[in-house]
Amino acid sequence: MLLESTADATIENNFWSQDKLALNILLGKLEASNQSTIAIQNYFAKRAQIEEAYGNQLLELAESSHQIEECFSTILTSSEMSARAHVDLGQYIRNMLELPLKNYLADQENIKMFVTYEKNKM
Repeated sequence: MLLESTADATIENNFWSQDKLALNILLGKLEASNQSTIAIQNYFAKRAQIEEAYGNQLLELAESSHQIEECFSTILTSSEMSARAHVDLGQYIRNMLELPLKNYLADQENIKMFVTYEKNKM
């Protein structure tokens, strides 16, 4: 049942109505939003993991290739710099994107629990 199909379609009159129609709509939208945010958070978590793993593999390659002649030192330096950049990127993604999204989702869950608790008290 849509909010628009009720006799009085104003949110003020439907938000605290007996059927709690508007509240249920808002909770549904919050849940859908949370599912999208979880998908984004999972993407960033996986991306950070891939970047860090790739960077660590490049570091291992650079460290295991120290016996290469002096003329290839540029290759080793470049590999090590690239490796560190990928590790740093992975950590940046984790710190600046994944963790804030995780905290946002926790806050949203707390809001949802509070609203659901208040809804059930009525």
